[in-house]
Parts: sequence; structure tokens; C-alpha cells
Amino acid sequence: MTVFVPFQPQSRPVPGVLLGTLSLSAAQVADDAPAGTVIGSLLGKAPGSVVALVDAHSGAVALSGTDLVVGLSLPSAGEFQVTLRETLAGAMNSPRDTTLTIEVLPASEINPPQFDFSPVGDRVLALNTAIWTVSEVAGTLVPFDFAPAAERSAPIGSTIWTVT
Repeated sequence: MTVFVPFQPQSRPVPGVLLGTLSLSAAQVADDAPAGTVIGSLLGKAPGSVVALVDAHSGAVALSGTDLVVGLSLPSAGEFQVTLRETLAGAMNSPRDTTLTIEVLPASEINPPQFDFSPVGDRVLALNTAIWTVSEVAGTLVPFDFAPAAERSAPIGSTIWTVT
């Protein structure tokens, strides 16, 4: 009598195949970023490997393909850590965990206020006519770089350039 035993392949480590440390292309996010906002793209992922979130800091982040994105709710400004697990059949050090630090910043630091310059009048202007006026910016003083060194901020509604 012959007994057949089904073949079951074993995943054996392949010499020289090692998983490296994962990193992110960026690790800062605004505290008001909506769910799905890309924080950064995964770097260092081995071809054919699978990456999963082991600790998503209570749903603060999620994976979308090879991007780490904002999850359901971000913590307030500060830092938090998430752990990713990369698995690759045959890699000597699989699975490999990597802990990444994400920094949550106030939105004003990530997306500083932008000038909303509105030209005043037509192409022909009278003397002492405002050319550009600062408007639609949060706060009362707005920094700018094209003024003389002594004046690098202006109250909202003030004239920056005047025809003389």
C-alpha cells in the first residue's frame, strides 16, 4: 500500500533578502487636515512586500496604497507614533516592524496665510493711488518680502504700493 502525503511548500528564508526600515516622504500634517489627506508616501518598501498598520494611534492614520493618510481624527498639535509591519515571504527578517513619528502642527504653520492681492483701478492710475491692498488674510499683521527691510508686515487693508 502506498500512502501519498500532499506537498506543502515551506517558506524558507532566502539568503541575502532583508527588509529595510520604512520611512515617509513627509511626516508633518496640519491639525485641521480632513480624513484622507496624504501625510507622506512610504519609502523603502521592498517589492512584493505587504505593509499593514499595527498601531494606527486610535484611528489617527490609515494606509491608502503606499500613502499614509489622515484617518478619522488627528490628535491636537504635537507628536504621535504609528507602527507599520512589513511582511515578505522568504525575507530573513520578515515580518519587520517600523515605528514612525508624525508631527501635527497648527494649520497656520503648515499653510501660512497667503496674500490676496487685488489690483485697484485700471491700468492708468492717478498719483497716490493704491496699487495693491492686503485683504482676506487671518490676523491683523501680514508679513511680506517685497517691502523695504524696515517694514515687513502691514495691517490688513493697508496699502503696500502706491503710485508716486
